[in-house]
Amino acid sequence: GNFEEDYKKYATNQENRVVKNEVFVVGDSLADLLSAKKIGATFIGPLTGLKGQYAREELEAYEADYIVDHVGEIRNILL
Repeated sequence: GNFEEDYKKYATNQENRVVKNEVFVVGDSLADLLSAKKIGATFIGPLTGLKGQYAREELEAYEADYIVDHVGEIRNILL
């Protein structure tokens, strides 16, 4: 195929792009979580964003892999 077709296919096909246990996305918003799910990554949600602890319910509802109170806890997940 030509370059444009190949690029469009690559750019628009974002499902399961990575190996879940090799790629971690850390984010404090629902958009971050949904992006991680789309590519098949493991999601860690620290409750440090604008919503703080109020984000927990939302992150749980959308099945975040991990929810942490402080970014310092991420180290324990990765090691």
